[in-house]
Amino acid sequence: MPKASKGLIDWRRLAQDLALHACEDHFPTRRGVWFIEEAGVLCLFNNNPYEGFPTLRDEELAEFRRLLDVEGLRELAYATYPPEGDEDPGYTYAMIIEAGQEKLGWAEDAMGEIVRRSHVMLDERC
Repeated sequence: MPKASKGLIDWRRLAQDLALHACEDHFPTRRGVWFIEEAGVLCLFNNNPYEGFPTLRDEELAEFRRLLDVEGLRELAYATYPPEGDEDPGYTYAMIIEAGQEKLGWAEDAMGEIVRRSHVMLDERC
C-alpha cells in the first residue's frame, strides 16, 4: 500500500496513489474501505462502475458524500485511475476521508447500504 508520511500530506497525490493501488492490486475486491494508519485517515475505493448504468456509481458516491456531511466528516481528496487518455479512464476511484479508524465500520456500513439499495433497484429492473 502506498505510504503516507507524517507531516504535510498531499492528499490529492495520496488519493491518486491509492486509486492506482486499488485498481492494480485489489481489483477483485471491487470496493472497500481502508484505514491509512500513517495518515490517520480512511480511504474509500471502488473498482466497480456499473455496465449499462453509467451514472449509478456517481449517484452512489453523491449519496455517500451526503452521509459524510450528516456524520460531520470531511472529504480530503478524490482521484480516479487510469488517467484521462488511457484505456478505461476513471475506472477506479479513491476518496480520502478525514476520519480515524473508529469510523471504519461506519464507512463500510454506509457504503454497503447504498450499494445494497442499488442492487435491489437493478434487480427490479431486470
